[in-house]
Amino acid sequence: MEELKPGKPVTANNVTLIPIERISINSKEMNKGYWIAAQKEPYAIILRDSKWSRAFDMEGNEVSMEYLAQVVTDLDARTNVEIL
Repeated sequence: MEELKPGKPVTANNVTLIPIERISINSKEMNKGYWIAAQKEPYAIILRDSKWSRAFDMEGNEVSMEYLAQVVTDLDARTNVEIL
C-alpha cells in the first residue's frame, strides 16, 4: 500500500510550507510468521501565501497543484490550499 498525505504545515513570514509525505506499508505472510515494513519519506513541498500556491518535488522541479489535488487524499480539506 502506498499513499501520499500532507504533513504538518509550518508558517513563516506569511508563507506556509506544507510537506507532502509518501507512506508505504508492505507485508508478507511467510512459513513461520508474518512481516510488516513501513516507510515514510518526503515527496514534495507546497509553498503558499494568500495569493498563490506552488509545489516542488525533492529535486526542486515544480509539481502541478492539480496533480497533487488528484493524488493526495483530502489535500484541500486538510491544508486549506485552494487549487487555482
